[in-house]
Amino acid sequence: MDILKKYIKYILSIFFIFFFVIKCSNNPSFSIQNDIIHGHINLIKHDFNKLPTIYLNGEWEFFFNTFIHNDKTSKNNDLLIDVPSSWTDYKIENKTLSPLGFASYKLTILMNPYMKKQLYSLKLNNISTAYRIFWNGRFILENGHIGKNEQDHIPKYDSIVADIQEINDSNELIIEVSNFSHSKAGIISSIEFGTRNEIIRKKEFSLMPNFFSVGALFVMSIYHLTLFSIRKKDYAALFFGLFCFTVMFRPLTTEDRLLYRILSNSNWELLNKIEYLSLFISSILFNLFFLVMNRREINKLLILIPTFIISILIFFIIILKTYIFSRLLNLFELLLIIQCIYILYVLIKKFFIRGNSRSTTLIGLIGFIIFFITILNDIMVSHNYIVVENVTHYGLIIFILSQSYLLSVKISKSFSSVEKLSGYLKISNRKLISLKKNLESKVEERTKELKEKSSRIELVGRMTSMIVHDLKNPISSIIGFAELADDSDIGKETRSSYLKTIEIEAYRLSDMSHDILDFVKGEFKIKKEMVLVKSFLEEIQKFIYPDIKQFNINLIIDIKYYGIAYLDTDRMRRVILNIFSNSVDALINSGKDSPTFSIKTLEENNFIIMQLGDNGPGISPQIIKSLFQPFATYGKYNGTGLGMAQVKGIIEAHNGTVTFESSEKGTTFFLKIPITREIK
Repeated sequence: MDILKKYIKYILSIFFIFFFVIKCSNNPSFSIQNDIIHGHINLIKHDFNKLPTIYLNGEWEFFFNTFIHNDKTSKNNDLLIDVPSSWTDYKIENKTLSPLGFASYKLTILMNPYMKKQLYSLKLNNISTAYRIFWNGRFILENGHIGKNEQDHIPKYDSIVADIQEINDSNELIIEVSNFSHSKAGIISSIEFGTRNEIIRKKEFSLMPNFFSVGALFVMSIYHLTLFSIRKKDYAALFFGLFCFTVMFRPLTTEDRLLYRILSNSNWELLNKIEYLSLFISSILFNLFFLVMNRREINKLLILIPTFIISILIFFIIILKTYIFSRLLNLFELLLIIQCIYILYVLIKKFFIRGNSRSTTLIGLIGFIIFFITILNDIMVSHNYIVVENVTHYGLIIFILSQSYLLSVKISKSFSSVEKLSGYLKISNRKLISLKKNLESKVEERTKELKEKSSRIELVGRMTSMIVHDLKNPISSIIGFAELADDSDIGKETRSSYLKTIEIEAYRLSDMSHDILDFVKGEFKIKKEMVLVKSFLEEIQKFIYPDIKQFNINLIIDIKYYGIAYLDTDRMRRVILNIFSNSVDALINSGKDSPTFSIKTLEENNFIIMQLGDNGPGISPQIIKSLFQPFATYGKYNGTGLGMAQVKGIIEAHNGTVTFESSEKGTTFFLKIPITREIK
């Protein structure tokens, strides 16, 4: 188990380092973001040898419902728009722009004449939803087919590198965009400009994490679905495997949009449905996975209600067009943030709950926090609140690895339990075989014991008759000498002699009574066996759970000694249940607001000490001195007064001691028993 955890931590570290290197190698710090003001950017002093790429973010000239390349009258315009952003909800003359329409973007770029000999390119990612590019009046490329109406417009998504043919001192970049298919329109993501070699290098390098993410998610999905096929009750593996499979489409449909490139001849609407469905369905599967993994700590309604709402949104995605269902993304993002906040709360709460493995829980918590941060980052990027790269796929891989680690720990524990049960079954099987072989001898032994018990009963009968006969003599002597001693005529020495005889006969009666009790009681025997303390206390919890639940009692388990001890489990169970029963009666009768019963274990000088306590009113003063004596009871409706006497007898038979502390704040019993078979 420890070796498995160690190797998994190493694997996680390797993946983290890999993604960190990939991210740094393709980081925007290798580019600069220049200020574009009023549609102009001055790169005369920029050295592309030192900083080979820049982002063309800022104020571009904007022409709505106009394609300016062939319309010379529209070349001058005072309207500006921020790039990247959607023109949706922009206002012109107090009129809000519709996402359905077409427009032109214009940027003037001043270049350093000494840099003209290099080859330059543009890298374009997300322009919704069709566009064409002109550089210094020359057509460069078209993605999809732009049009002035829905009939002429053909949408297409692709990540494109456009090569620049010539560089002048002053260069004019025009991008004409049309959109009749999506709720967001225009240049939505940053456009990168720089040397051709660096642009191509960054584009190729950016594909590596996407390919890696897809491969890793596919392997994870197959692995966990295979686990579920082997063990059908492990629904956590099922939901996690399906989650990995559906979320695998996210790297394929975002950023470089590999799926759009692979299925370039497919229906654009269908590809968009796949993109949105993968996002929505994966969130539902994650909710179900989280529900199964944290069923004790979670409020089911707070997970199932958002899941139901997202299911309704999925239905709309299936039946509606992209232009309509793409508007549902804002509602989904709101639900996603609310869910993530609640999940974060549950994981933090789980981290501080006693009994949980903090190191394991911490790994899951850190993985989710990183994933949540990347989700928030990409949501803000999509709404143009910040201008950075999308990083959800990095957070997703880290999250997937952390959850895979948690599942592996869970499975490892299950296998350990199976191995223990298998060992117990082997031992039981050997015992059954041995019992079968020695059945005749066992029958003879039991028959002999029955004969001995029968003889003992006959002996008790005979002894009783004998004792009744023998009792007559000392009783008659006591009565006779008492009458004689009462005579006033006898002397002092004679009376003293009579009284001495009475005393001797009384001691004789006492000895006879002790003989009777010792014989009837017999020797108190126990059968010790090696017991795992943790397993024994877990069995105890099953016995007391009904009362715990019925009377709403807080149960505190603090096991600091998990090892073995030699106990008679049946009798020790009676000890704990007797003390627990008394505590329950005391807690109920006292009417405590928060009744509590605690079980603690620790090891001290080769002794196991069990502390059983409650926060009741304490032991009544009427019986505190005679607590361990037979028939000592007070205030109990059906008490016999034998329970605590049994407790004392059983503990002492284990060569142990039992003590207690009691006050108005509660009572605690201390059971001290040797761990080994005997005390030397």
